[in-house]
Amino acid sequence: MNDGAIHDLVLGLDFLTENKCSLNFGTKMLEVAGVSTSFLSEHDLPLKFRNWKGLASSI
Repeated sequence: MNDGAIHDLVLGLDFLTENKCSLNFGTKMLEVAGVSTSFLSEHDLPLKFRNWKGLASSI
């Protein structure tokens, strides 16, 4: 999915354990089946998805 849209994804504990996933909050990386990807920083998100004072922006 590289259409420029932001897609929400919820990974359950069963999925994470069955697939031996690794979440490393120190390096901000997710590893699944030997493939690693970094977490998005807030500045990487479109403005309308950024968080401001605990509330989603209306832009």
